[in-house]
Amino acid sequence: MAIIISHPHLDHFGLLAHVSSRVPVIMGVNARRILKQVTPFFRSNWPNPSSGLDLKSEIPIKLGPFKITPFLIDHSGFDAYSIMIEADNKRLFYSGDFRMHGRKAVLTEKLIDNPPEDIAVLLLEGSTFGRLENHKSFPSEADIENKLVDVFKNAPGLTLVHASSQNIDRIVSIFRACKKTGKTLVIDLYTAVVLEATGNKHIPQSDWPEIALYIPQSQRIMIKNNKWFDLLKKHSQNRIFIEKLKGISTRCVLLFRPLHIRDLVKADLFKDAVYVYSQWEGYFEQDSYSFLREWLTKYNIRKVSIHTSGHAGIDDLKRYAEALKPSIIVPIHTFMPEKYKEIFNNVHLYADGEYWEVKVNDFISDCENMISTVQKLLMQNTEWISRYAKYAEKIKVNLKKIKQSKEKRFHEWAPLYLYMNILEAKSRMIFSLRYLGQDVAKLKVAADKITISTKGFDVKNEAYFGCPVKLIDNEWQSEKAASFRRHFSSLLKSAGNGAKKNEEHRIESLLLTVFSKKRGIDKILCNILPHWNRQHYKALHHGIKR
Repeated sequence: MAIIISHPHLDHFGLLAHVSSRVPVIMGVNARRILKQVTPFFRSNWPNPSSGLDLKSEIPIKLGPFKITPFLIDHSGFDAYSIMIEADNKRLFYSGDFRMHGRKAVLTEKLIDNPPEDIAVLLLEGSTFGRLENHKSFPSEADIENKLVDVFKNAPGLTLVHASSQNIDRIVSIFRACKKTGKTLVIDLYTAVVLEATGNKHIPQSDWPEIALYIPQSQRIMIKNNKWFDLLKKHSQNRIFIEKLKGISTRCVLLFRPLHIRDLVKADLFKDAVYVYSQWEGYFEQDSYSFLREWLTKYNIRKVSIHTSGHAGIDDLKRYAEALKPSIIVPIHTFMPEKYKEIFNNVHLYADGEYWEVKVNDFISDCENMISTVQKLLMQNTEWISRYAKYAEKIKVNLKKIKQSKEKRFHEWAPLYLYMNILEAKSRMIFSLRYLGQDVAKLKVAADKITISTKGFDVKNEAYFGCPVKLIDNEWQSEKAASFRRHFSSLLKSAGNGAKKNEEHRIESLLLTVFSKKRGIDKILCNILPHWNRQHYKALHHGIKR
């Protein structure tokens, strides 16, 4: 077996530090290269993935009884994947972390436009629950770029942009905003190593003319202690020192990290500086950033927040789930799993460490999904309760007259049967006359007479049932009405019921006929009712009476 890492973010690969190096790690080739190259910059127990197979978009991997298919998607983490796992003719789909408003949104759109079929379980991330209201969206990376342009062109001094060096989309946005405003992007050695490790020469690199390399003092010590002189030389084509940075500060944007603070204070570069915070705001409020907050306050450095999430908004999560059409959805990567049931159908909640069986798509699951949808709609729109209560009161008033009309004033003439919907039962004494489940006429019950009309049904009656008789408020006992009834009666006697043109009508009629039989011994279909006991029927009867 092996461990699969969807993308190189610490909350996804951090526990590798506690896993034996003998266990293979499967991940994207570029993601693996990034982690390998940046590991020396971190503490000694920083997780370093062991070797293993590489994820390549839509190319399956065989792993024991499992078939693993990765799908490259849009996320703030570079080389990120959704993953489909197949075994025993079952499919589980892991969303990974994804979004649809980054520079690689087309990747997620591609998956949604051509989703895999027959997904039994969707493990769906929900990082934005509690962070974003329903139907609201995050700014795109293009929006971030435009906001950065506005700040850069109006900044009176050095612009400090505090963003993750591994958020490649954001680095691109910063670089593009620099180009539009004639600024030079200044990076450190760590960022230069990350950009090179992407393996993409279309992503800004340390040797591009619009980019400068500045090594802060703490990083210079690290280079000296680890003898990284060859690494430094490799990225030093555009290296500048603090004196040069001070001289061109108004024309520079520094990709800021807290380790820059001592250098900036020593060189007096904080005057007229603008600090752009471009990460999740929650990090800034943590105790680990208290010294940064104090520094900004002490030197009166203006803070501007320009950021967008690396995760999908609620509406995009819905689009993703609707495209994949899973039998069930299981919440992951969220602080609010209970919120899923307000948005999605057939949500199953499982605790960490809990084992459960993945079941294939089936009719029962589809029914459960439909029931869940209806229940949700009824709970969200409670207006129907009072409305139907009023209907019930009106129907009770008309109930006696309805029974008398149907049972005493005329009888049903097989194969024509009477039906009445709620609207007609509560307000008008009008019955539907049906043949094989299809409306063929309307009966109106007045105080002195019963009339029948085929208005609105004439074309269908002739096309489906070959009936030429047209009625407009003819009395039920009239010869023309009798001719209408005789026509439909004769249809049953014709071989194979050949005059009927719609097979669905016949099936519906057969089902209704079976359902109406009171003795199970006479039924063609057996066991079609739930196996309830006497108490269930009493409860149901009591509820109907109420």
